[in-house]
Amino acid sequence: MMEARLFIPPFCPRLSCANNRHPEGRWWSPDGCHRTRSFGPVQRFACKRCGKTFSVRTFSVHYYIKRELNLIELER
Repeated sequence: MMEARLFIPPFCPRLSCANNRHPEGRWWSPDGCHRTRSFGPVQRFACKRCGKTFSVRTFSVHYYIKRELNLIELER
């Protein structure tokens, strides 16, 4: 069985938060998960500075269109 890798958010998605540009240390905390029809359970996080909550999908190129794209086909 393959071991799941822990996702570490690269920055806070709130533009006005200091952790958006210069995150230091463990600036986030786990905030449970939510279930989606398309992707199943999705891990959520909260910024310790501003309180903004976000999910692993926030950092995905597929997030805003709400579906998976075949990126190879898109490139062609």
